[in-house]
Amino acid sequence: MAWVRPVLFMLAVLSAVPAAAQCEGRAYRVLLNTTSGFPASAKSIDDALASGQFIDRFASYIDSRFNKTQGLRHGQRAAYYVTSHVLASGLPWSEVFVGHFNLPNRDYPSVEVDPKGIGFFTSPGWVERYAGNEKNGLMLVAANRILQNTIGLVRVAAANNSAPGVPNDAAGRRAAACTGCHFAGPYGLDDVAQLLPIKKVGPTGAVTFEAPAVNEPRALLNTQIRNERELVETLVASDAFKFWSCRLAFEFVYGRAEYSCEAPAFDRCVDALTSTGQMQAAVKSLITEPDFCR
Repeated sequence: MAWVRPVLFMLAVLSAVPAAAQCEGRAYRVLLNTTSGFPASAKSIDDALASGQFIDRFASYIDSRFNKTQGLRHGQRAAYYVTSHVLASGLPWSEVFVGHFNLPNRDYPSVEVDPKGIGFFTSPGWVERYAGNEKNGLMLVAANRILQNTIGLVRVAAANNSAPGVPNDAAGRRAAACTGCHFAGPYGLDDVAQLLPIKKVGPTGAVTFEAPAVNEPRALLNTQIRNERELVETLVASDAFKFWSCRLAFEFVYGRAEYSCEAPAFDRCVDALTSTGQMQAAVKSLITEPDFCR
């Protein structure tokens, strides 16, 4: 049974590696997707968190969490490119959502400064991707993605209302089965969408976007909100944003959501994010927890 010997040898080598080194190797595998566990490009956890490997890996993860499918063009992957830019530039995590950025529709990706930009939510590729098909041009799909991306609010989309006598429009969405998501509470999709651009389809099928028809404060999120920027800034300033951000960090590190018994570690993640503003600090707080390798 000569085949047993290599296995026994490997077990012996692993048992000879100090537990701290094994844990550090695991951390590098999580952050950098290394196979050896100890990359030549990083001599510490801080080095790993600042590396291009981590930035690409985390931005790809965010792209997958914020979009059900991968975008086919650069503009449709605005979340990936803006996240990469924010992490590489050492900017606060909130800038992914409220930073003055734009990712123009070009053959090459380039995150540019745009005084009118709102994170990746106003990049043309993202707007076109989530414009939706509401008959009056309300961007209900975009409203839903903004809520999911910023605070993790999840809704299960129902099929277009086809019940006899119930119109497939705002009046139909006020039906008992629909109004809970579209109009009730602080996160009504129709109310949120009223703050977003209006999609217009011309006679030739060309799509353009116009300013919202109504430019006045709306009662949303337990306050008065006048426009899309105020909407996103209010969401990002909430405790729900911090909680969701640390859930993203936790799932990146552990590959699962947190358990209730891990609340102290989760709270330390929120504290790290709050005090520094940095997603890298949130990830570091989790990956350096004493229980990370237990």
